[in-house]
Amino acid sequence: AVAIWYPAQAPKPGVAAGTTYRYPTTPVETVPAGAVPAEALVPGVASRDAPPAAGQWPLVLLSHGFANRALMFSDLGEHLASKGYV
Repeated sequence: AVAIWYPAQAPKPGVAAGTTYRYPTTPVETVPAGAVPAEALVPGVASRDAPPAAGQWPLVLLSHGFANRALMFSDLGEHLASKGYV
């Protein structure tokens, strides 16, 4: 899966910005079954599918590394987009 954060237009008045990122957790044999939820929920401040802001923006590629998920870096992706990066 690929996640893309980009500079976006401000939400319309009365429309709340934000999202919840969801990703499945990975069972670990040293942790008792059921001790960790099957899905992690991470709150975000970006709006999904928001219209892009006008202009040209520099591109940054984030590699989440082995055994991680792209959404684990959602806070960094959102922050970079808020500073004018895709």
